[in-house]
Amino acid sequence: MDAQSEGKLNEIDSTLADLVRQLADAVSQYGGTIQVISGYRSYEKQAALYANRASNRNPVARPGTSKHEQGLAVDLRISGVATDTVGMLGESLGLKWGGRFSKPDPGHFELTDAATPESADDSTSMSADDSAPGWYDDSAVTDEPSVSGGVWLVAGLLGLLAVVLIYE
Repeated sequence: MDAQSEGKLNEIDSTLADLVRQLADAVSQYGGTIQVISGYRSYEKQAALYANRASNRNPVARPGTSKHEQGLAVDLRISGVATDTVGMLGESLGLKWGGRFSKPDPGHFELTDAATPESADDSTSMSADDSAPGWYDDSAVTDEPSVSGGVWLVAGLLGLLAVVLIYE
């Protein structure tokens, strides 16, 4: 992991940080990388994101309801491997993947309730009512090209096939 990601991992729950490091190792075996672009957020930072949610591409939770505010969630930048592959790898480690939310947030990973310290309930997870289009990236905007949905579908299916073949 790069130094910026490690800095963000030092601000979140240690169980989640360890799982994200394991995820980074697994992703590297597929030739990809991940960067932590957002981890812990204060209530004030979450409120500012929520106020500007219309300018973002993925969901933004209401202040007071985001697992980021508890240090129990991260948003990742994924490079060199299909997002769905990273989602499946994260789930295999026991993480909850935002790609399966009712309003998908494919770069988002959080501790599952079973792994959450002190048995925190799911009331802090984002629900469809708590979200609107939006994505938060607290790092610099890049000029990386986006890939069309069809290519992501094919890449995701190839990633799924690779996971199936590995675990057979």
